[in-house]
Amino acid sequence: MSDDTKKTLSTKFSWKMYGVILILLAIGVFAKVPTFILVEQLVHKPEVWGQVFLFTFIEQFLIFGVIPAALGLLLMSRLGLHIPLLENWLLGESHEVDLWKLLRESIIFALGLAVIGVVVQLLIEQDLQDLNVLGLGVGQNLQPNAQTTWWSMLLLSFSAGIVEEIVFRLGLLTILAWGVNLLWRPRGGRLKPGAFWVVNILTALFFSLAHFVNYSAIEVSLTFGLIWKTIVGNSLAALVFGWLYWKRGLGSAMLTHFLLDVCIYVLAPPLLAAFV
Repeated sequence: MSDDTKKTLSTKFSWKMYGVILILLAIGVFAKVPTFILVEQLVHKPEVWGQVFLFTFIEQFLIFGVIPAALGLLLMSRLGLHIPLLENWLLGESHEVDLWKLLRESIIFALGLAVIGVVVQLLIEQDLQDLNVLGLGVGQNLQPNAQTTWWSMLLLSFSAGIVEEIVFRLGLLTILAWGVNLLWRPRGGRLKPGAFWVVNILTALFFSLAHFVNYSAIEVSLTFGLIWKTIVGNSLAALVFGWLYWKRGLGSAMLTHFLLDVCIYVLAPPLLAAFV
């Protein structure tokens, strides 16, 4: 395939790619429903499960997923951003992808972020306990009457890795990058490092703010400590996910996000319970 043909393919919106992204998004959205049912104590109310599925689908798939994914796919290649595995498979492109290297890097980044994440989660849980509120993080999972289970948190980790990366990296970061590029006007249209870090920081802040919805769900009053710990913990992870999207592709960001959440919400609780 000639370079001109590859360029044409990479800058043209692919409905096949969009369809695969929407399938992944739908699977990710529904993967978080079991955790919601457990947290809201709806296990013994199967008559409302359909409403939960419908609400989740409308909010996170139709409202926050469909349009950002479409815009991201339309704009990403113009900025030099890619989804290498899917582009190779669906568009016949030839990105060099070392799967073992990708997995090693994702594990290393996930473990490094998990150490920081566990500490931040424990600090947040302590704040919630001081406010007489039972949280949903690492500390909560150490409680004998924890509402969540390891398998529901595994599904939630998978959901976060898929849905949040599609919405925030493929969607928001790409859209912001395109807007900044209009002002930056780089030669060749590719996203320059300075422009990238501007939009990566902005996206990380939006990503952090989105997590405050969890506090409203458990009706907790925000304190300065909760605010800065939530912003710092989530922003640091988001900056790494954004960098991976920029340098390695969306799949790398998804895998690292998934592994990070598995470390924090699935593996950390039993380890802390055993040694603390």
